[in-house]
Amino acid sequence: MSKEQASSVPCPPDSPWVLTDLIMEYMCCRFHAELFPTTDPTSILPDVNIPVEMVCEADRMSEILARACRNPVILSDFDLGTEAHRASAFLHNVASDGENSYNPALVSYTCLSEPAILITESGEVIAWYLPAAVSQYNQ
Repeated sequence: MSKEQASSVPCPPDSPWVLTDLIMEYMCCRFHAELFPTTDPTSILPDVNIPVEMVCEADRMSEILARACRNPVILSDFDLGTEAHRASAFLHNVASDGENSYNPALVSYTCLSEPAILITESGEVIAWYLPAAVSQYNQ
């Protein structure tokens, strides 16, 4: 079954995944509306069966994902095979808010403060940086 076919097949009504499907569908619409503001606002109304707390989380995540999409960081001269250790050190540094002691392997990297997608020059996504995409309560 293709991805398109699988996403169009609804869960049985008694499945525990029904709520997950509703949230996913809402998040997809919300994300699309964030990236393309001309989207009809009535197409992004959440289903009444989604709890308010989850609607807020979906809104937050969609907004952070859209901000990351609008902020690609292209890593020039990046070879995943030879620079995996540097990428790991970079991501570790980012995850700890850049408070690591000076690391010469990180000299060529920029510290991220906003949501971003790290992309190689050839277009491969290395990582998504999504700070606070999920609330502290739900982590």
